[in-house]
Amino acid sequence: DCNQNAIGNVITNDIKVFPNPSSKDFTLIVSKTNSQVEIDVTDVNGNTVYQTNELSNHNFIFGKNFLRGIYFVRVTEDGNTKTLKLVKQ
Repeated sequence: DCNQNAIGNVITNDIKVFPNPSSKDFTLIVSKTNSQVEIDVTDVNGNTVYQTNELSNHNFIFGKNFLRGIYFVRVTEDGNTKTLKLVKQ
């Protein structure tokens, strides 16, 4: 259900995250409209570094100030949760 293409961008049926890895910020796009979207980003230690809960916005830009490392973005939409791995360079 989740795959990574040659440049590492994460693409699922309803969610796209790019660029991945990134040295600046990440863009997350949720393709469904009219749904509640919760975004939680944690570092490898489980600390929340970004969080939002939106009904109308389905384009998210975040991570500009993240330190280098691995992050996990948990996207909850209509009760379904997907966790994706991000790399900040």
